[in-house]
Amino acid sequence: MWLLGPFIARYRRRTAFFAAAALAAIVYGLVEQSTRPEIQAWYWPTISGAMTFILTRFIVSRILARFVGSVQRHLR
Repeated sequence: MWLLGPFIARYRRRTAFFAAAALAAIVYGLVEQSTRPEIQAWYWPTISGAMTFILTRFIVSRILARFVGSVQRHLR
C-alpha cells in the first residue's frame, strides 16, 4: 500500500479522468442503444454521458484523495 500511495497521489487527476471517460462511454453507448424513442433523441446520450463524466470524475477524485491521505497518515 505504501508503494501505491505516492503513485496515486501523483496521478490522481489523470486516473479520475480515465475512469470518468470510461464510464461515460459505457453510459453513452447504453443510452444510445435504448429502444425507447424518447430516450433515443439525439441529446439524451450526450447529456447522460457528460453528467456521468462529471460525477464520476468528482467521486473518483475524492475517493483517491482519501486513500492517499490515509496512506500518508499511516506512513507518518
